Amino acid sequence: KKLVPVGSFAQGVSPFKVVDMSGNAWEWTASDLKAYPGGTLPAQQEGYLNLKVIRGGSYGVPPERATATFRRGWPASPQDWPEGKKPDYSQTGFRCAQNIP
Repeated sequence: KKLVPVGSFAQGVSPFKVVDMSGNAWEWTASDLKAYPGGTLPAQQEGYLNLKVIRGGSYGVPPERATATFRRGWPASPQDWPEGKKPDYSQTGFRCAQNIP
């Protein structure tokens, strides 16, 4: 029912020792929301602009959306929200990652 510190759910560790991939905070990415090749996107809410991909679901979503692969669009900045709609990033965080050779 709220955000918790990283590593709070040790029983959810992956075989690769990765934790917290879903269900705490949505994970912000740098990717623009667009369909995968040959795919489609569900209808987006009108008035939202410059959508970036967020993944993993937060504590406030149904279990089917709290997965490492589920993604949705989220406005990149407060100016990208529809007029009269209060920007809300309270369930969104980020994950630091690095490519390895």
